[in-house]
Amino acid sequence: MPDLVVENLLFAFPDDWQVGKYDDWQFYRKHVIPMKVGLKAVDVLACSPGGIAYLIEVKDYRRHPHTKPTEIGDEFTDKVLCTLAGKVLTAKSLRLVLHLEQPKKSSRLFPRSIDPASVQQKVRQRLKAVDPRAIVTDMHRMGNLGFRVSSRVF
Repeated sequence: MPDLVVENLLFAFPDDWQVGKYDDWQFYRKHVIPMKVGLKAVDVLACSPGGIAYLIEVKDYRRHPHTKPTEIGDEFTDKVLCTLAGKVLTAKSLRLVLHLEQPKKSSRLFPRSIDPASVQQKVRQRLKAVDPRAIVTDMHRMGNLGFRVSSRVF
C-alpha cells in the first residue's frame, strides 16, 4: 500500500491508487507557487483506479488546539479552490475530504471546539459545484472511502 504521513497521521492507500502530497509535486513548487503569493493547497491528492480523485486536507488538533482566526470550513474551501486552479485533474469524478482529528474527549487543556457536522454542512454549501457530497471525517469514521488512517507511531 502507498503510505503517506501527514500531521502525524498515517494514510494507507491500496497499491493500485496513485497518491502524493501536493506540496511535494515539482509542478506545484515550480509553477503554482510563483503564480501568486498566498496560494494554498490541500495536503494530499489521491486517485483511485476507478478514476475518483480525492482532495484531502488534514488537520490534527488533538495536541494543539485550533488557533487560526480563519474558520476551518473557509480555509478548506480556499485550499480546494486553489488546488483546482493549480492543477486540473483528468479524473472521472472528484471527492473532497476534510480529515479533522480532535481530542476524543473535550477537556480544558484539549477542547473539542469544532463541530464536524456544522463544518461539513458549510463545506457542502460552498463547494457543491465541485463535490456536493464533500465529507468531514476522522480516523474513526472513515466510511467507505477506500483508504485507512491511523495515528503515526513515534
